[in-house]
Amino acid sequence: MLKKCVFSLVYLLPIHLYAAQVDVLREQAIQNYRAGQTQQAVSQLDQLLNKYPHDQKLLADYLFIMSSEKRDLTNFSRFLVNINYVDFPEYAKLPLIQNFRDFKHFKTAIDWSNKFNIQKSVDGRILLSVLYAEAQDVANAKDQLSKIDIKGLTADQLVRVAYAYRLINLPVDALATVEHAYQQQTKSSSVLQEYVYDLIAIGSYKKAQQLLQASEKTE
Repeated sequence: MLKKCVFSLVYLLPIHLYAAQVDVLREQAIQNYRAGQTQQAVSQLDQLLNKYPHDQKLLADYLFIMSSEKRDLTNFSRFLVNINYVDFPEYAKLPLIQNFRDFKHFKTAIDWSNKFNIQKSVDGRILLSVLYAEAQDVANAKDQLSKIDIKGLTADQLVRVAYAYRLINLPVDALATVEHAYQQQTKSSSVLQEYVYDLIAIGSYKKAQQLLQASEKTE
């Protein structure tokens, strides 16, 4: 029995050493990036990924940095194929999808959203609703929006929901939603902008103009 335990410890030791070593090197690269040494950080992570291509934290941090550097992540397919949808770190999922969205790869963003099951969180469902709306997939956008309870949402979240409603030509719903956001933050530029767009969408040009004039007086 003792021999079996010793064998197990010896067998597992290299695995734990590997994990600890990789984490230390990965964290060093992240520290270099935060210190402004971008090229060095990218080079370090790239070298680590050549050795450990399936390490999910390495993949997450590398792709996160590439996204922060405004790189189109669809060009990094050799890394994307190694992502494990279950084990990939939560902190990197939405930024990955947001990158696809920023580069107008809406269908790709939707595909990854469903792979990651992002709709399990409020922000994830809102993002998926917006993606469907931007892809002009009206049926799925409506379906996702119908599952969002606007009670308790922040002004920023409400603005995104209103934006999605407006894109799928539901201006009344958009206006009703953004009004809740305006009640929370009357001086927010993003709230004001969406409010004006939604008023214009229903033909309320005079009120939109009055809103803009009122905001200019308070600046």
